[in-house]
Amino acid sequence: MAIAVKFEAEPTTREKYDEVRSRLEEAGDWPAPGLISHAACGASEVEAVLEVWESSEAFEAFGSKLMPLLDEVGINAGEPKVWDVYKMDKP
Repeated sequence: MAIAVKFEAEPTTREKYDEVRSRLEEAGDWPAPGLISHAACGASEVEAVLEVWESSEAFEAFGSKLMPLLDEVGINAGEPKVWDVYKMDKP
């Protein structure tokens, strides 16, 4: 079952976000298997990240790669909010 995930612990700079994204791409871990959509949100900083995943297993597998990078760069992602997806449209 698909899940929706929201990270919103504390704002981070776009530079730190881009650093993590670059490292994931260089390692071949981005885009992550099972990721349906991803949005980094905020006017001048990244204030939230919204994602939809094919399954909680895909999300958890990616988390094992992501979380150490966030720690290295100094991003506090906090505990994500997770919901089961009832319906999702791709217009």
